[in-house]
Amino acid sequence: MISPQKPGLRDYLLLHLLIVFWGGTSVLGVFSTLQAPYLVVYRTGLAFFTLAFLLSLREKWILPGNRSLFRMVMAGAFTSFHWTTFFASAQVSNVSTCLAGMSTTALWTCLLEPVFTGKKFRWLEVFLAVIVSAGLILIFNSDFSMAKGLIISLSSAFFCSLFTIINRKLVADHSPLLITTYEMGIAFVAAMLVLPVLALWDFIPGASVPLPRDWDWLNIAFLAWVCTVFAYTVSVNLMKKFTAFAMNLTVNLEPVYGILLGILIFGQKEQMKPGFYLGLLLIFSGVFIYPFLEKRVSS
Repeated sequence: MISPQKPGLRDYLLLHLLIVFWGGTSVLGVFSTLQAPYLVVYRTGLAFFTLAFLLSLREKWILPGNRSLFRMVMAGAFTSFHWTTFFASAQVSNVSTCLAGMSTTALWTCLLEPVFTGKKFRWLEVFLAVIVSAGLILIFNSDFSMAKGLIISLSSAFFCSLFTIINRKLVADHSPLLITTYEMGIAFVAAMLVLPVLALWDFIPGASVPLPRDWDWLNIAFLAWVCTVFAYTVSVNLMKKFTAFAMNLTVNLEPVYGILLGILIFGQKEQMKPGFYLGLLLIFSGVFIYPFLEKRVSS
């Protein structure tokens, strides 16, 4: 069992670098000619085979115990659902709406982590999650035409919270590379299995995966190798030092980087009403206030 470690300056800088990459993934999703479910199939598939190769070089393939294997299966499936809904949200609305919904991950974590880990509810975390929710309400009311994208993004945040909580427990007993390899394999299988269901419900044209076109291969390579193989593995490793709630609350900065990129690239399409930005400001205030309040409560 790995003893808990406190995050240092390097860990915070590394976490923010990952957030920059994650913020940019929504932009790549909009650029892609592939619909979200197909894009996730390629991303998870390429990531899995790359990770499997790296694992064979650096470590030994180990079959986890039943409990750990079950957790990896669940985390991998939730990762697949998270990415599919994430890209779908950006494609049916815009980058800003997608990332605004993702900022509720902290709220889901605060509600779900005690259920799965036995951790006691902390009123400080509940209070800050309420701030996030209030910001979300402002965003929702500012432009109802984006409601569909926002609702899809909320489900993405829910799945993101679940696999983060699960990985928090797994990282104590297994290497980040092993965890990520297994989970990407499961995510790839889950992404493939869900295609016939989505096709049956007419969400996608068919269960067969179309070939990427134009810049899609570059998008897929960046998503798989930079935003997944590198970022996902490092994020799992950082969970040794950050609590799931603290990590997800910091990840709320993802909309800042993503929205700035969206405005820079897409211009007018990403410009929202004042209420939208007021809601984001409320959410971000929770992100910055949290470390100071936690230090005050702990002292």
